[in-house]
Amino acid sequence: MVRQKLLVLLLAFALTACAKKTTLQGTVDKVLRLKERVILAGDGGDPDRRTFRTLLENASFSSNITTLVLLGDNVYPDGIPESEDSEEEQRFNDQLKQIKQTKASLLIVPGNHDWGPRDAGLTRLKKQHSAVKGWFGRNIMLPEAGCPGPAVRDIEESFVLVAIDSEAILRQERYPEYCANKTLEEVAHAIEQIGPKKNIIFLSHHPLVSFGPNSKLTDHCPMRMSCPRYQEMIRALSAALSKNPPLLCAAGHDHTLQIIKGDSACRNYIVSGALGELHQIDDNERLRASSDRNGFLLLEKYKRGKIQLSIIDTSADNLEGEAFTAFDLN
Repeated sequence: MVRQKLLVLLLAFALTACAKKTTLQGTVDKVLRLKERVILAGDGGDPDRRTFRTLLENASFSSNITTLVLLGDNVYPDGIPESEDSEEEQRFNDQLKQIKQTKASLLIVPGNHDWGPRDAGLTRLKKQHSAVKGWFGRNIMLPEAGCPGPAVRDIEESFVLVAIDSEAILRQERYPEYCANKTLEEVAHAIEQIGPKKNIIFLSHHPLVSFGPNSKLTDHCPMRMSCPRYQEMIRALSAALSKNPPLLCAAGHDHTLQIIKGDSACRNYIVSGALGELHQIDDNERLRASSDRNGFLLLEKYKRGKIQLSIIDTSADNLEGEAFTAFDLN
């Protein structure tokens, strides 16, 4: 009897300690009810240090059910240079090392800065793919270097991640021979063929909807939303997605945090590009929530089916961040 009481006291102490350690994520009871977590974070090529540490803290929490998605612009200012042991390469490898230590699953989408200058071709992008492969193996940075996609990854029975390289679509007129799809029309058709799967998360670096600066600037085509090629991409992808609208369309590019009301192409839109330098957000009636602070988005699915989306503010006093906005998505 004494031994049983001692065991109960030890268990209660352990649960209390765990609950104190995970104040942002909730109590031990919440942990037991969670089925899957997806962290969506972008534009971390030169991140705010505190924000990156908070990102690692969140990735470490329940890492067996956590997937970290990096939404492009992973190496600033112009990808990994051709020279060996560059500062950019060292910084990126250090980030990958720290992410690996969290033991969370990882998926990386490329962005325009990862490609580097126009005359770099695929050289810098392939160096980034090679670095990721060295730390994590294949099928972590998707799609394959220079290919538009889509690439599909299932997360258990909770979510289906569909990744494209939007910079490949905007930048290239022709794709490498090893790519499955060679035109924007073929990319759109492949997205349509993914079929009626539940809880699709569509991933790209460039947003289909945003109220940050890239939605109104007109320079540096084709990377701005007003540019003809960008508009062509939005039309083609939106038409394809409308056949089976995803739960979430997630992107970076604008250095903001936005949760945006959906439409016929996508049930919800988010922009999560606030790991480093920040941009301003324009007011718009479609914005459900936004933040002008550093942070990222957290998607959580519970065992009874509830799905919740939160903005995590990393300017909080503790390294767990602060979930100041949360929405139920079902």
